[in-house]
Amino acid sequence: MTFTLNSALSLVAVGVLSVLQTAHAADVYEVVNLGEVYNSADTSPTLTGTLSDTQKGFGMVINNNDYALGTATNIAKAVTDNDNESVSVADGIAPSESSTVSLGTSMTNTTPMVASQFIFTADSNDADTAWAPTFVSVNGQKEPVYPDVDPDVDPDDKDKKLNTVDSYFYGLNDILLAPVKTGAMTAAEVTDTSTGTTYYYRDYERRGFVQDGSDTEIELVPLYYEYTYTYSDKSTKDFNVGGWSVGTGVNNNDIIAGYASTEMSTTSKGYVDDCITGSSAVDACIQNEQYNGNIDYQIRGYVWQYTKDADTGIGSVTATALPLGATESGTTVYDAQGLAINDNDVVAGRSYVYRNNGSSLYYDAAYWTPNGDGTYAYNWIDTGSSTTSSIAKGINDAGIVVGSYNKYINGYLRSKFFYLDTQTGSGSVVTPNDFYSSTSDLSSQAYSINSSNQVVGWIESKESNTTSNRPKSGFLYNMGAQEFNDVNDLLTCESKGYEYNTTDATWSRKKVTITSGTGEVFTYDQDIDIVQANSINDNGVIVGVAMVQKPVYVTSNGSVVIGDNGLPKIEVAGNGGPVTSAVSRMVVLQKASSSSTACTESSGNENYTREGAASVAWLLMLPVLWFRRRFKL
Repeated sequence: MTFTLNSALSLVAVGVLSVLQTAHAADVYEVVNLGEVYNSADTSPTLTGTLSDTQKGFGMVINNNDYALGTATNIAKAVTDNDNESVSVADGIAPSESSTVSLGTSMTNTTPMVASQFIFTADSNDADTAWAPTFVSVNGQKEPVYPDVDPDVDPDDKDKKLNTVDSYFYGLNDILLAPVKTGAMTAAEVTDTSTGTTYYYRDYERRGFVQDGSDTEIELVPLYYEYTYTYSDKSTKDFNVGGWSVGTGVNNNDIIAGYASTEMSTTSKGYVDDCITGSSAVDACIQNEQYNGNIDYQIRGYVWQYTKDADTGIGSVTATALPLGATESGTTVYDAQGLAINDNDVVAGRSYVYRNNGSSLYYDAAYWTPNGDGTYAYNWIDTGSSTTSSIAKGINDAGIVVGSYNKYINGYLRSKFFYLDTQTGSGSVVTPNDFYSSTSDLSSQAYSINSSNQVVGWIESKESNTTSNRPKSGFLYNMGAQEFNDVNDLLTCESKGYEYNTTDATWSRKKVTITSGTGEVFTYDQDIDIVQANSINDNGVIVGVAMVQKPVYVTSNGSVVIGDNGLPKIEVAGNGGPVTSAVSRMVVLQKASSSSTACTESSGNENYTREGAASVAWLLMLPVLWFRRRFKL
C-alpha cells in the first residue's frame, strides 16, 4: 500500500493562523437528548444524558434503529460538615467517587471496593422516554444510587456496598427491539480473612460479555485465565489469575470482535509463584499483583460466534483467534486487538508487526478477512515509515477502514486520522485535510464510519499551544464531498445554549438560575460543547460526549458543604458570580429540519470557568487503550 499525506504547515504558518471553518453545505444538527438541558422548574439545574445519581455520562455507540449505548461514571455524594447528613449532588461538581483498591508491592489491598462504572441504553423509539438513559445490569450489578449501601444491611457496615462490579458497553448490532450488545465487566468483590486481616479483591478485572436483549449476559471467557503451579513433589494445582477479555463490536451475524489473553509472561508467573509460596492469602495476593500491573498477558484479537438454541433459548459462544501480524520468536510478549467488525465479518483493529520484515516491532493498524473455512487472514495497514504506531477503530460494509496513526509533525508527536479502502488491492491510506487546505498539526482520531462514508471522531480545535493538552471538538467528515466540520459549527443556536429574543431579534445565552446553600441566588450562562463524536449510524445520527456547565460546590475535607437550607454551597468567583465547571454528558445529534440553519453566534461564555475541569480523561478507558507493561517471556 502507498501513503497519501498532504504537506504540513510550517511552524510560522501554524503560529499565525487560527482554526478556520471550512466552507460547506453540510447538514445542520440539533441536540435531541438533553432537552432544555437545565430544568428551570427546579431550584438547581438537572441534566439528562447520564444515569440518576451519577456525575458523568458518555455516549458510546448507536445502531441503525436509533438505539444507543452509554456509560455512566461516579456516584454523586455530599455530606454536611455538621451532622453527616447525606444528600444527592448529582446536579453539580463534587468530589469523584471511583473504584478503590490499595496498590503496592505487598499485600495492601485492604480497602473495600466501590463500583464507579455503569452502563445504560438510550432508545429513540419510546415516545415518553425517548433517549432517556435506562440502566442495564450485568454480573449482578444494581442500579447506582446514593448512598451506595445495600438497603438490606446496616448502612454503617462499609463492607456491604451495593455495587462492586464495574461495567462498560462498546458495541451492538441492528436487531430490532432486542439488539445483541457487547462490552466488558469486572467480577464482584471477594474478601479473604484467613490471615486475620480482611483483604478485598476481584477474581478478574476485565471480562468480555455478550448480552442478547435483556437476557443474562454470557461471559467471553479468555483462553488463559488459570495458572498451573507445579510443586516440588511434581503435583500440580490450578490458581485463578483472571485473564483478560473485551468485546468491542458485534455485527448483524451475531459475531463479536474483541481480544483476549492466551498466555502469561514468565516474569508475571514469577510474581504468581511468589504469592503461592509466600502468602497465606494466595488469591488476594495474585489479584493485588494484577492491580499493580505486574500480571501481563499475551493478547490476541478474537471473534466469538454467538448462537442461541431455538428450543431452550440458551445462548453460547464459539471463539476463534485472529492471527498475529508478527511471527513470534524469542522472549517478546505480543499484542493484537480486534476493535470493530462489519457485516462481511471483516475485523479492524491493530497488531504487533515487524514492518517490511525488519527487526523493529510496531503496534500497527490491521484488518482481518475471513477465509471461508472459519479462519482469518491478517492484513497489515501501511501508514508510512515515519509513523510510530497506528490503530483501526471502525469499518463499514464497503470495507472502508478508519483509524489514526502517530507521527511527529513540526517536532511534536501528533495523531492524525486516516481512512483506507480495503477493497482496492493497492489502496492508499488517506489523511484528509481538516480545517486547512494542507495537513495541520492538529491531532485527530476517527472512531466510526457509516454506509454513506461519513466519519466521526475528535480533533484538537485550537492551536493555542504545542502541548498535548489542547481543547478538543467532535468532527464530522464526509468522504464523498471531502467536507470536514467541527460538529459544534453544525448545531442550531438552541442546541448551543442560546435563546432568541423576539423583542430585539437577537440571540443570547440562556440563563440558569440556582440557589446556594447560603441562600444566595446565582445565574450563569448555559453552554454546551461537543468534545467527541463516537459513533454515527446510517441515518446520520451521532452519539458522543458533550461538556455542559455546572456550578462548583464548596468542599471541606473532601465533602460538599451543605447550608442550613439543605442545599450545597456554591463556590463564588472574585466577580461575585458562581464558579462553574464542565461535566460530561452523553449527547445525541440528529439532523435538523431543512429550514434550520447552523448557528453563527459567538458571544462567548461569560461564566467564571475553572481551568482544566472539562477533562474527558475517562475516555482513555475505551477498549482500544488498555495499556499495560511489557515483559519478556
